[in-house]
Amino acid sequence: MNKILITIICLTVALGLGIGFVNPKYQEYKDIKKEIERKENELSVNSQYFENLRTIKERLKEYESSFTIIDCAFPSFFSIPGFFLNMQKISSGSGMILSQIGGGSINEKEEFKERSYSFSPRGTFSNFLNFLYALEKSAKIIEVEGFSFSSFNETEDPISFNMSIKTYSY
Repeated sequence: MNKILITIICLTVALGLGIGFVNPKYQEYKDIKKEIERKENELSVNSQYFENLRTIKERLKEYESSFTIIDCAFPSFFSIPGFFLNMQKISSGSGMILSQIGGGSINEKEEFKERSYSFSPRGTFSNFLNFLYALEKSAKIIEVEGFSFSSFNETEDPISFNMSIKTYSY
């Protein structure tokens, strides 16, 4: 009977120690396994997301030229010297001389900035019409708010014009 009792006690102690040491490791194993499954699901979702982004990127490449036109017309970075140089090129290309450039004001709206400037081009009336046409066809959005001229005489050359324009950026 003594041997049976010692065997039962040893078996109980061994079972208690086994459960005490093995069960926490088993729980840790189960937690790690759940974490691996969660990470695999997250990886799968991210892979699908990035594959979707690649597809969208390929579709957007079809419209790249349109985006370039929009970016030129409505730039995110506005360069005042670049804008004045562009105005000088447009005026000289249409036969006008830009004699004065007035300071501008900036009106910040929610999504974009509206910039106003004044210009004093000089030239013939037909050159001024060409200048307006060139502004209208310019890649940059330029809105003529108003213009005036000193005197109109077909024989008088050149005529001084005063104009105010608006351009936009974001």
